[in-house]
Amino acid sequence: MAAIGETGNFTVNEPQKLIKNVDSENASNNNNFCNQFDNVDTNEASVFDMALKCVGTINVKTQCDETDCCIEDSVFLDEHRMVVTDSYNKCVKLVDIQTGSVLAKCQLDSEPFASTSISKDCVAITQPTKNKIQFISVNGHEMSKMNHILVNGICGGLYYKDGKLAVSYRSPAKVEILDMNGGTLFTICGPGKNQDMFGLPGCVLLDNDRDEVIVSDYQRNKVVKVDFDGQILAWYEHADLKNPSGLTITKDGTIFACSETTHGLHAISRDFDRKKEILTNDKILQFPGIISYSSADNKLYINNNIEGKHGNTILIYQFVKT
Repeated sequence: MAAIGETGNFTVNEPQKLIKNVDSENASNNNNFCNQFDNVDTNEASVFDMALKCVGTINVKTQCDETDCCIEDSVFLDEHRMVVTDSYNKCVKLVDIQTGSVLAKCQLDSEPFASTSISKDCVAITQPTKNKIQFISVNGHEMSKMNHILVNGICGGLYYKDGKLAVSYRSPAKVEILDMNGGTLFTICGPGKNQDMFGLPGCVLLDNDRDEVIVSDYQRNKVVKVDFDGQILAWYEHADLKNPSGLTITKDGTIFACSETTHGLHAISRDFDRKKEILTNDKILQFPGIISYSSADNKLYINNNIEGKHGNTILIYQFVKT
């Protein structure tokens, strides 16, 4: 699996002011910024003692989109810029979260899925139908395709940390740790090794400090922690955790998992010794599939899918004291 050089065109959209304040609307009717394992802070108030309040939305649909969006993933480049994958429009978008503006758009040859930040000016995304991990350069308000890696399987989840890529695959169901050229460093599970560990592995988080991977199992309704040798260290199940997909981690090491078909959010401590269903019966959130945490403003950014089919908006949730 070698890296293959590739260039591509980018499309820059006129910035669109698309952010809304939920309270006012209802009243009228790192170098790797996303790799929060680097920034675990146990001195602040635990999120287990706090609640979540929706404080705004960002609409990522643009005038040049051919259809409604399907937001598959999002990742922060820095405190102001987020990259969003949109599978329905086969593109990756650069969003200014302060203004809600879509700054740039990079068109792809197939549907993108997961995303991860490599640096403040580079992201990687999976393209499942192409068995490909595509690297994308971000320079100001411009985006362009760089090299890509071909992988052995239909890739899904993706996470970068310290020169390693954690990748989950839909078919065959497996999880691997790759180097930046696509070489396999560790096989967590797959054909011939722990092949029944996961039903459908989804999002992945990589904790290099502990040689551990956190994986959401969409089919078996679990969030599982495994080591690089493929040993299961801990797992989380809950009656209301259904089709878990998106994962993220906060400054204090808490992992958040989206429960897609029950429209909820679950919190799990880094050691899996504390768990809590933190967002239930929310009147706004529908079919959450992806989630990103901003350490700059201590907020969660979660996609909102209408009837589980499409969604143009990302909801912004603030931690509040209970």
